Formats: sequence, C-alpha cells, structure tokens
Amino acid sequence: MLTQVVAISHQVAMSHYEVDMKTYPSRTADQYVVRFPDGMRDAIKRRAAENGRSMNAEIVFHLRQIFAAERDAHACQS
Repeated sequence: MLTQVVAISHQVAMSHYEVDMKTYPSRTADQYVVRFPDGMRDAIKRRAAENGRSMNAEIVFHLRQIFAAERDAHACQS
C-alpha cells in the first residue's frame, strides 16, 4: 500500500496564530512531511476546493482551529 506524502507548513506551531497566510513567505516557511492514510488526501483536496483554499491552507486552517480551541479550553480551566 502506498502512502501519500505531502509537505505542509507547520508554522501554526508558532505563537502567532493570526499570521496572514497570504503575506507569509511560503518559500521560507518551515515544512514538515505528513503521511496521510488512504483517502485523506482526496478528502482534504475536496474540502479545500469547497472552501476556495489550497490544500495547505485548508490543513493550516483546521490546525489553527484545533490549537485555538485547546488554548481556550486551557484558559477556562485556569
């Protein structure tokens, strides 16, 4: 079984979640190789097209939402 490999920016790990991806210099962005389970790449591609984003932007968008939700949950517990 072949695993599809995609390099995505992991700049979402930075403390500034509000970085505008349109002004972020993609050629100098950190990259990380991700191995997707079968079918996930197609699902991301479909969702990205529905939302008018690139696959990378779609992935980063969802990661930002997860990190923001976790940050908010931790803030509520403090």
